[in-house]
Amino acid sequence: MFCPGCGAEYDPGVTICAECQVELVEEEPDLEPHFQDTVCVFESTDQSQIALAESLLQGAEIPYVVQNAQSQGLLGALVRDSMFARIEVKPELADMATELLADLEEGIPSADIDEYYDEAEDEAEEKGEDE
Repeated sequence: MFCPGCGAEYDPGVTICAECQVELVEEEPDLEPHFQDTVCVFESTDQSQIALAESLLQGAEIPYVVQNAQSQGLLGALVRDSMFARIEVKPELADMATELLADLEEGIPSADIDEYYDEAEDEAEEKGEDE
């Protein structure tokens, strides 16, 4: 008997994996990593843009992988203009992900940022008057 989660082998009669707490199976599971094709849908040297792109993909429930994410955090400003982090998705989800992330590459219009801060200031002033 084998655990489908961790691959541990058990003696006959045992039905639950002691580690994973899942029901054992008769056939040994294939636990070798399997790689799949991915397509790059976004890349940036800006950590905040990568984080925002990840958030958008998570919200749309699109599975993704970030390549070179470690280099962004470790090297930061030292290689800011030369080190890209790439976000990749399955080929069949590339069009949807690209459309979702299209506005990020152009950046947020400064008028929208100004409007956001104006609204935030107005809300803060209103709270101050209410108290």
